Amino acid sequence: MIKGHVAALAAAIALSAVPAPSRAQEVFLGSADQWPDLVANPEQWRFVRDNVDGLYVNFIMMKQLQEGLLEQTAAMLTNRRAFLESDLRLPKPGAHLSGASPGDDQVSISKLHGSGLKIPYTSLNYGWSPDRAANLVQFDKRPGVPRKSFVQVGPWNIGGDIESGGRRNAAYREWVAAADGISTDGPMGLWKSNAGQMREASLSVVRFAHRRGKMAVVMLGPYGAENPDYEPGQFLSVSQDAVRLHEDAAAVPDVWSVFEYATAIKAVPEQENGRAAPTTTGVAFWLLHHLRDPDREMSLSASADGWQPTDGDGGRAFDILLSNRSSWMDFAPRVRLVATGRRRAKVFIDGQEVSAAITKDGVPLSGALRLWPGQQRTIRIVTEGRERKQDGGGYRLELYPGLQTGASEQVLPLPLDESKRR
Repeated sequence: MIKGHVAALAAAIALSAVPAPSRAQEVFLGSADQWPDLVANPEQWRFVRDNVDGLYVNFIMMKQLQEGLLEQTAAMLTNRRAFLESDLRLPKPGAHLSGASPGDDQVSISKLHGSGLKIPYTSLNYGWSPDRAANLVQFDKRPGVPRKSFVQVGPWNIGGDIESGGRRNAAYREWVAAADGISTDGPMGLWKSNAGQMREASLSVVRFAHRRGKMAVVMLGPYGAENPDYEPGQFLSVSQDAVRLHEDAAAVPDVWSVFEYATAIKAVPEQENGRAAPTTTGVAFWLLHHLRDPDREMSLSASADGWQPTDGDGGRAFDILLSNRSSWMDFAPRVRLVATGRRRAKVFIDGQEVSAAITKDGVPLSGALRLWPGQQRTIRIVTEGRERKQDGGGYRLELYPGLQTGASEQVLPLPLDESKRR
């Protein structure tokens, strides 16, 4: 929630939440083994189905669809979109679930379209083929619906840094260059153990894709991958750790896929007493709140003292409090200051000067600046020297709920007493 009292003042600090400079992070949800539970219990994942950006499916799910399951799921979603994961490996004789053919991809696309879903994203696991990618992108393509194809990798195979290593990583780099970006397989059992330096590699592939103008997709999956120190009940907490590490390392993907496969974990409920449940939809519930703050738990409020004189040169200082009013949710927002006039100002967050960063791309409040439940930070704006008529304007403080977000909010000017500026 962004607090403020609307006041028509010529020189004011406005608090707003507006689209961030970078694209919004999307969230796609899929449940392979417990998919029927989503259809059987629609009220137990209402928030997620109303807010998730689409349905994540892989070729195995599409090959063994129960009648009506896809159509019923699609009808529940507010955002009727799908992410289709395919496989470069062709099916083995007598084992049709062991891979996917170009024909299988076309059948899956037709089924998804038949259910009313658009398909913005596809991926190829276990390698790359321009022909297979072209089939995924071009088959039955609908006008006005862009479709991309990513190469999917297991980060634990990379060894920490995609830009180092031998022939395998060189192939990965070539595939990313040919594709629209990269997507990851994401067993949280391997994330917890950091097998094959999975954590460092996941950060590495996001950065690598973004440096080349490509998209990055990171999967959060409850699969334990034979880690004896992990069990599916930890899916929520380990996923939270993965998301926070990507944020703190400035390696935020464009898309998060929350996808259950090969795991005995409940699909629902999404929440228990208002907090995320340790389920597949529970992880999506937490992530959507974390990225978008739909309950308006973040609060910006002005100091009641308004503009106060600083020592000596006639400058003024104004304090703004950024608060996390949630009892369970942490946030990594971004704040940016826009000067609407020519008067210079310095900006501090909890006493640390951030003037250069906050007036350019904004300051990400991740790492040590993350807002934990009940936490508050002070943003101080300090003007230099006495105000001149030709300076004009004022300042606008922009709050983005996540490090990257496309959600916009209304602008609320702060109540300022102009007499305190003279």
